[in-house]
Amino acid sequence: MRKRVASISTYRKANWALGVTALGLGAAYPFQSQFWGGLLTSGCSAGLVGGLADWFAVTALFRKPLGIHPGRIFRTEIIPRNRERIFNELAHMVQDELLSQEALTQRIARVDFANGFIKMQNGKMIEQLRPTLETLIQPLLGSISLPAGEFFKMKKEREIEQAKIELWSSLLRQAYRFLKENGSVQNMLKILSGELSQWIQSPEMHGGIKQWIEDALADYVQENPSRKIVQMFLPDSSELAKKIQIKAVNYLSEGQAAADASAWLDGFVQDSRFDEFTLHILSVLFKEGEKIILPPIQAGLNNQESVQQIVDFLLRQLEQYRGELLKDAEKRETFNHKVKSFLSGFVTVQHDKIGRFVLEGLEQYSDEMLVDLIEAKTGEDLQMIRINGSVVGALAGMLFYLVNYLF
Repeated sequence: MRKRVASISTYRKANWALGVTALGLGAAYPFQSQFWGGLLTSGCSAGLVGGLADWFAVTALFRKPLGIHPGRIFRTEIIPRNRERIFNELAHMVQDELLSQEALTQRIARVDFANGFIKMQNGKMIEQLRPTLETLIQPLLGSISLPAGEFFKMKKEREIEQAKIELWSSLLRQAYRFLKENGSVQNMLKILSGELSQWIQSPEMHGGIKQWIEDALADYVQENPSRKIVQMFLPDSSELAKKIQIKAVNYLSEGQAAADASAWLDGFVQDSRFDEFTLHILSVLFKEGEKIILPPIQAGLNNQESVQQIVDFLLRQLEQYRGELLKDAEKRETFNHKVKSFLSGFVTVQHDKIGRFVLEGLEQYSDEMLVDLIEAKTGEDLQMIRINGSVVGALAGMLFYLVNYLF
C-alpha cells in the first residue's frame, strides 16, 4: 500500500513536471527573440517534447494513449497484448534458471535433513504416528501366512540366502496387494497426507519456505543483476511462501498426492529395490525383532494386543534410530545421502511441473490485474522516466540554444 501511494505521488510529480514545461513555454514564447526568453523557450519546448514522448511510451506499455490502437507504427498495450509470451518467458525463467535442476540440486545438497529429522521426531511427534501404524499393521497380520519351520530354519542359519529373500519378498508383495485391495494403503496415505498438511501449514514451515525463497532470489540476482526484473512479477517472499503452502496443502488434500504416492509404491514393490528393502527388514528382524514380531506373524494373529506389540516395537526402533543419528555423525551422513539422492531423483522426474505450476498461477491474472501488478511494482520507476524526460529534455534544449547562440 505504501508503495502504491509512492507511485501515485511520483505520478503527480511527473504530471507537474510536464505542466511546468508547458506553462514555461507559453510564458517564454512571446519573448523568444531575447536571450533569456529564447533560452527558456528552447528548454521548455524540448522538455515538453521529452515529457510527452516518455508519457506516451510509459502509457503505451499498459494502455492505449490518446485512444491509439496498436498497429505497425504505434505499438500500444504492449504488456496486455504480449501477456501469453510474457507468461511463457517467466515460466521458462523460473523453471530453467531460477529453479533449474542444478539450482534445486545444489540447494538440496546444502540441507541437513538428518538434523531436521532429529528435531521433528521428538517424543510427541513419534507418538502421533501410532494411529497410522495401527491402520497399517492390523490388516497386515491377517494377510501373512508362513510355516513356522521355514523362518526358524533361516534364523538358525544366520545367513539370508537369495532364495529366502525371494520368498519373503514374495510374501511382502502379497501382503501389499492385500492391503491395496482392502483399501488400507489408501487410508494410510490419506492419514500421512493429513499429517503432512498440518506440518506444511505450520509457522516453522512458512518461515523456512520464506527464507529459502529469499536465498534463492538473492543467488539468482547475484549471478546476473538484470534478472532482478523477475521480482516485478513476484509477490513479497512471505506472500509467495503462503501461496506455496496453499498449493502444497491442496495437492495433499485433494488426493493427487496420495494417488502419486500409490503409483510410486506400485512401481517400487515390483522393482528390484524392493528385494534390498526386504533384506534390510529381515536384518532388523533377526537382530532385534524375534520375540516381538515373530510370534504374531507365526500365529497369524490379528488382535489388538499383537498390533500394539508390533507398533510399540516400531516406535521404539524409530526413537532408537533418532538417538543413533544424534550421536553418530556417520549415520547422519548416510541418512542425508539417501534422502538427497531420493529428492534429486524426484526433482529430475517432476521438474517440468514447475513451469506448469507457474503458468497456472499467472493465468489467473486478467489483463487489468497484470497491469495493476506491474504498475504497483514498477510505477514509481516508470514515472521517474517521465520526470527525467522532461528535465533532461529541458537541459538539452537549453544547451543546444546556448551552443547555437554562442557559435
